[in-house]
Amino acid sequence: MAILVLNYYFDIIAIACVMLALTASVSLYMRRLSGHGITRKAWIMLLILMGVGANLAILAGESERARLIDGVAGFAPTYALELQKLGHAAITLDTPADDPAYLTMIEAEKHWVDINPIVNDIYTFRRVPDGKGAYIVDSETDYNRDGKYEGEREERTAIGEPVEDFNGGVVAALDGHAAFDDEITLDRWGTWVAATVPLYDADGHVEAALGVDFDAREWIRAILVRRLVVMAMTAIAVAILVWSGGMIAVARGEIERRKKSESDLRQSERRVRAIVDNEPEAVFVLSPDARILECNPSGRALLEIAESENLAELRFIDVVAEPERPAAVQWVADAFNGSPATLPLGITARRSGARFIQAHAVRLPGAAGQGDTVLLVARDLTAQRAAETERERLQTQLVVASRQAGMADIASGVLHNIGNVLNTVNMSNHVLTDKLRGSKVAGLKKAVALLDEHRADLGAFLTTDQRGKQVPDYLGKLAGLLEHDHEDILGELRRMGESLEHMKSIIHSQQNYAKAPAGINEPVRAAALFDDAVKLNIASCERHHVQIVTDFVDMPPIVTDRHKALQILINLLANAKEATKSAEVTARKITLRLTRGNLDGVDSAVFEVADNGVGIAPDTLAKLFAMGFTTRKGGHGFGLHSAANFAKELRGRLTAASDGPGLGATFRLELPAVAHEPRSA
Repeated sequence: MAILVLNYYFDIIAIACVMLALTASVSLYMRRLSGHGITRKAWIMLLILMGVGANLAILAGESERARLIDGVAGFAPTYALELQKLGHAAITLDTPADDPAYLTMIEAEKHWVDINPIVNDIYTFRRVPDGKGAYIVDSETDYNRDGKYEGEREERTAIGEPVEDFNGGVVAALDGHAAFDDEITLDRWGTWVAATVPLYDADGHVEAALGVDFDAREWIRAILVRRLVVMAMTAIAVAILVWSGGMIAVARGEIERRKKSESDLRQSERRVRAIVDNEPEAVFVLSPDARILECNPSGRALLEIAESENLAELRFIDVVAEPERPAAVQWVADAFNGSPATLPLGITARRSGARFIQAHAVRLPGAAGQGDTVLLVARDLTAQRAAETERERLQTQLVVASRQAGMADIASGVLHNIGNVLNTVNMSNHVLTDKLRGSKVAGLKKAVALLDEHRADLGAFLTTDQRGKQVPDYLGKLAGLLEHDHEDILGELRRMGESLEHMKSIIHSQQNYAKAPAGINEPVRAAALFDDAVKLNIASCERHHVQIVTDFVDMPPIVTDRHKALQILINLLANAKEATKSAEVTARKITLRLTRGNLDGVDSAVFEVADNGVGIAPDTLAKLFAMGFTTRKGGHGFGLHSAANFAKELRGRLTAASDGPGLGATFRLELPAVAHEPRSA
């Protein structure tokens, strides 16, 4: 592999590819980082530089090869002269291994190898009669330089052992030419390059040749290191060029980024300024002492400050209503100290006078070299507050109208019930009149007159006179008739008394609710509320043949506003009666249910009024409790709205459900068992 690297310049190619890959990676990284990679000109310079570096590396390798050849080949002639002096020509293939001259040459070779670390082996060879080569003097060789000759590889080569690679420089030396064979040879002793020189006899004829082997690995390493040094220097130059190009790319990217950032910042500032200038809320920038540094057009409009007026002469605190100024000063100071807060304030505009705002203040960090300020955003609530005041006034009027309507409904129910009872009293009066007119008292008077005529002979008259004999029977029959009339009259009088008591009860209930002040909570039986609502609607229900069915559970009294709760139930009963009256059903029915419930975690009483009337469409359910909405001809549209508001004031809930037109409806009122402070609707 090393031979291939050396001969085909794979080391130079690999380093060049690595430099190109790293350069491309750096270029991509720079492009991703800054938007600019290495420029085309820089790439051309890099390619030229790498080409020059590769050629210099090749030249450096060749120079190192020449140096090694000069250094190694210089030993061979010297060793050849020494061996010629020691009588190498006298050594033949038959020379015994213990020949003194032969052993002297062996020791000389060993000595030369020991004193020259770059020399790995010294040997001689000669052409034999078969035309091949054979080793003559080849000493033991300490290849690993450990001072020992161990193993077959390091032992002495016998005289006459054939030369395996008999060609190239070996043949040239036997032909009388010194040679250096840099073609790497591989044999059983290792991998070598060799220098060969001829050996001459006393007559000047070439009698043998001397070879000096050098380890090819060291040879290759030296050349590769020399080429690597040049390529490393080229890589350093490329790195410097890439670094410079990268820095230029980064600098260009940074310059463009800063230009873009500055452009974006200016654009952002323009956008923010446009937003603030067109913001309907008033925006102020205040100094720590509440002096107005900047404000948008809405801020100038709020305070009625002219565009030409210098803001620096104004203090926001000065426009705050006098009683609220101390709190406003502390509020601005707290905001500057890092405690943002919202505060309702009354201010005085220059022309329109008093205004009411909701303002929020927060600390605003200053730019470099500038102090922090306070950002104040104010919303003008003057119109909203006036609208709320008007709404509260209208709500009060609505409550009054609702109460009056409720009282009218109650009064109407009372009149209907009393009218019904008066009909019963009138009928009883007619019966009594008819009874008295048909009374048998006249017959009794005639009988008494007849007896009075015969007072002197009463006994004879009753026993002998035909008329007198009939008087006792007549009086007996008359007594029975009078007794029967008496019982009928007593019955009618009793019914009249019950009707009068009923009237009294109705009037008493109406008076209790009419006199009870609204907003007062008191213990009341939930069932009693339902009973009173029924009592005040029963006459109308009976007149329209509406059956009322009750399903109540026993439960402790609840604490609530009796008057408001009754008004809700009366309204629900009246609506249920109207729904059944308008429906095409054979039997009109209203079902009243009273159960226990749980309202937002609190025990409650649940009042349900269910009817089998006309039902409610799904789209109508969503707006059923809206002010002014009604489905009844001639309705005023605030009955259910007021009922829902009353339910909210009682901390309760009023809902409605229906499966659709013609399928009836159910209204559900849920009231907490324990009263809370009333709340506005």
